[in-house]
Amino acid sequence: MISEFDKPFKRSRFVYIKEYSKLIGKESLGDIIPLWVADMDFKTPQVILDALQDLGAHGIFGYYVPNPSVLESIAKWILERQNWEISTKWIRLTPTVMYTVVSAIRALTKEGDPVLVFQPVYSHFADVIHENHRKMVVSELRLQNGRYEMDFEDLEKKIREENVKTILFCSPHNPGGRVWTKDELLKLAAIVEKFGIRVISDEIHADFVYSGHRHIPFCTLSEYTKENSIICFAPTKSFNLAAIQGAGCIIPNPALRTAVKNCGYQNGVYGPSIAGAVAMEAAYRSGGPWFNALLKYLDQNIQLVEKELSGTPLHVMHPEGTYLLWIDCRELPIPSGKSLQSFFIEKAHVWLSEGSEFGKGGEGFVRMNIATSRSTLQEALLRIKSAVHSSK
Repeated sequence: MISEFDKPFKRSRFVYIKEYSKLIGKESLGDIIPLWVADMDFKTPQVILDALQDLGAHGIFGYYVPNPSVLESIAKWILERQNWEISTKWIRLTPTVMYTVVSAIRALTKEGDPVLVFQPVYSHFADVIHENHRKMVVSELRLQNGRYEMDFEDLEKKIREENVKTILFCSPHNPGGRVWTKDELLKLAAIVEKFGIRVISDEIHADFVYSGHRHIPFCTLSEYTKENSIICFAPTKSFNLAAIQGAGCIIPNPALRTAVKNCGYQNGVYGPSIAGAVAMEAAYRSGGPWFNALLKYLDQNIQLVEKELSGTPLHVMHPEGTYLLWIDCRELPIPSGKSLQSFFIEKAHVWLSEGSEFGKGGEGFVRMNIATSRSTLQEALLRIKSAVHSSK
């Protein structure tokens, strides 16, 4: 039976970052399959489209305060999906996760202060730290038995040397697809309590967890982490809503919550758009069945990539979460001076993310977004395998 996710479509009415090849000056190459930006090639579920159509039919778009039912839908979703009972008072709605991260960084630190990250990691972590004139401290993840692990000895060393008081954390991990185990998170929690550190945890991929794994919100690990953590979330990954801005954070500590709110107000931004809030409520209240089907489809896409790339010089790091595959290309012979991204664009007409963009440890890797139709993914894999074969 054909799934709704099997239907490829072009986003031709508007200029989308994912398909805009002029951004890299490669429009002359023709039909490039874009598997880089972390959004999905799937139509947003009908329950959300219906809610947005109702909003449009209402026709009044004056100043807006989100209905309490939005917060209730978030709390219900998190309880059902993450087994975490939260108070709606802990929730602060924002436009985007990265806006939330910036507000949190400004609330917890001042210019020149260190902020620690585990690399390789989502490239905009480095951007927001540097652009806000903070000092980025890196604890490099260790590649062990085909997956990343935190190096706790190195972490403590960096904390002591740099007097770190803030960590920007990615859970589940982008780009490595790790869903951190409870033991790993408890070790991290013990260290942050030992040194009096506060944690900003980007948990935007929390819904994307595959069989055998469980996402654990960082706030839930101890009384200390509850009072000293900021959990960032959004429905934008789960329901393909990146262009309809709506996100939020969960902060049990009222003083910390007020500090983050005030930093947001300093930028003249008070929350999500009315469309973002309406879409968020519809997603969290009624989008569960659609998302469950999506997760099964993505799992099958992962299996397809692993099967097709088996026996090639490309080694897929099996993801425990997210719809992003981290692929080790260090055995692939690439001409001197050419990036992996350029190789795949020019030889395969497939646009992947360059691993070095994710920081230390990312060199020699690419990131592939597999949230696309099966036919598109199959064509991309055919092209990639052909390009790899011709490079030998």
